[in-house]
Amino acid sequence: AILSDISVAQSWRDDLESAERTAREAVGIYENTKPPLHPDRIMADYRLAEVFFQRGRITEASAMYERALASQKLLYGESSSTVGDTLDSLARVRLVQGRVPEAEKLTREALAAYTASRGEEHYGTAYLQSSLAQIMTRQGKYIEAEHLLRRALDVFAKTLPPDHQYVASSEYLLGEVLLAQNKLVDAESLLLGSRDRWKRG
Repeated sequence: AILSDISVAQSWRDDLESAERTAREAVGIYENTKPPLHPDRIMADYRLAEVFFQRGRITEASAMYERALASQKLLYGESSSTVGDTLDSLARVRLVQGRVPEAEKLTREALAAYTASRGEEHYGTAYLQSSLAQIMTRQGKYIEAEHLLRRALDVFAKTLPPDHQYVASSEYLLGEVLLAQNKLVDAESLLLGSRDRWKRG
């Protein structure tokens, strides 16, 4: 458990080579001492997948996320926030792989899991709405993206500090969506607001 936590700290320091080495050691210990569905063993798998993703080792990240996800579904059920987090991570992998429809499917599943486990007014649910909006934007589906982002910003306004990075990021993305729809005045206002939040944050 300590090694796994150290790996996270090393990732934050951008020492990804050390983070991978430490995460692998943690996974190895758990494989030799705990059953496959032990929560700490599954989390160690997830953290190693995160390091792989950060290092651009997409194929390895995908395999490790899928392994963690399969175990999480057995342990926690389909509609848990833990499963939602891993589905979201796997969706990021699919985006990097250029598999946008699959990324959309995974993100919708993640959103459904979060909605079921945490409710519609949870900031994690809103974060996933913002993630889905980004995928919709990539496909030119601006109306749905705008709806998702406005809903997310409403929830963030109730649950997060005003200058939180989730607020600034979603505001920026909404500005881009409005710009694509030629709603220039509203787009400018949102983009400037996002810039100012990032500066204050």
